[in-house]
Amino acid sequence: DPTRTRIVESYGAAAYAKGWLLSTTGPPRGLVAQLFDPERLTLRGTPQPVRDRLTNATTVGPAGFAVSSSGVLVVDRPPPILHQLVWVDRTGRTIGTVGPNATINVFALAPDERRVVAQVVDNDSLKRDLWLLDGRREEGTRLTYDGAMKMRPFWALDGRHIYFTERAASGLELRTL
Repeated sequence: DPTRTRIVESYGAAAYAKGWLLSTTGPPRGLVAQLFDPERLTLRGTPQPVRDRLTNATTVGPAGFAVSSSGVLVVDRPPPILHQLVWVDRTGRTIGTVGPNATINVFALAPDERRVVAQVVDNDSLKRDLWLLDGRREEGTRLTYDGAMKMRPFWALDGRHIYFTERAASGLELRTL
């Protein structure tokens, strides 16, 4: 039958297996599954979340997931990008490290030039929290625990407070620690 029937709006790849239609939600791309009757071309129930983020999924490129006809699902999970903050001298020679290897998006050096506040990403949950890293200790100190997006941390001039912006329902808000 040449008639087209819209079943679901997907922002990336979609697939069918074992009575379920898998589709991709809008950015940030997530994967959902919903019961599907292929004879009647109808969905039943509500979409069930399968994965919060398909990091590599795009609308025209990689799907970020694959499913077999038997229903086995494989979800792409890119390797974390680990960084090691290092102290360097004026010639570019490494003279020490700051904190452990971690997925760090942004950081700011304290006025005392011994401490760093960094936005560290948990590679399992993809949540971001602020950590205090000290040049004298290998381990860092976690400053926030809610995993909410904390952006652009910076130090007060006296080095006693850390400021950052956080996404809130009303927009971006300035916070302090």
